[in-house]
Amino acid sequence: RSVGTDSQMWTVSLSREQFPVRSVQDELTPDGVGWLHVSQFHAGTEAELREAIGRLRMLSADRLVLDLRHSQGGDLRAAAGVAGLFLPKSAVVVRVVEPGVGEEDLVAAFPQEVHEPTVVLVDRWTHGAAEAVANALQEHARAYVIGERTMGSGRLETLIPLRPGLTLRLDSVRLESPTGRSWHGVGVEPDQSVLVEGGVPLDAPSGAAGPDDQQLRIAVQYLQTEE
Repeated sequence: RSVGTDSQMWTVSLSREQFPVRSVQDELTPDGVGWLHVSQFHAGTEAELREAIGRLRMLSADRLVLDLRHSQGGDLRAAAGVAGLFLPKSAVVVRVVEPGVGEEDLVAAFPQEVHEPTVVLVDRWTHGAAEAVANALQEHARAYVIGERTMGSGRLETLIPLRPGLTLRLDSVRLESPTGRSWHGVGVEPDQSVLVEGGVPLDAPSGAAGPDDQQLRIAVQYLQTEE
């Protein structure tokens, strides 16, 4: 650092470490429903969700809300693993279609682990891999979807640098629901539409399970009235 004409020098030692970013929050609502928010999907999300459900079960939660509002999406195979917790083995989660190459079904790899009645919450910023999960649980009649129509991001992009400052973007892979429906540009339509008046800022936190959350409150009410 320079002060006037004088200079001082320090030697600083740095150490490199990994800082795991948790993608799952969990909480027991006052009504005894387990609330699980997934902010993004990465390699550790499935294990995090399994652990969170275990904690909620120990607190006697027997119904679940899987909150995908403001979910950033992420790794599609990680999302298939998450959906697979709720679905029977070999159930199709999402179909990946690459024109000129073929298609691949990502399926539930293991026997179903989560059998509790479940509601999925979505909003206009739910996109990508999170939309795939909502679609799969909805189409397999495994969960009731409440909230807003989702963003509608159902393509995987390939970026090809052509020259400095110029990149070609190709929507090279199309994502489809288990029934072969594309949600790109149209989003996932919830079973019950619950709009947030005035909208929610994109950078707003996911929030915790609280009485001011209208969409969560309706989800809990639905679960309490379902046999």
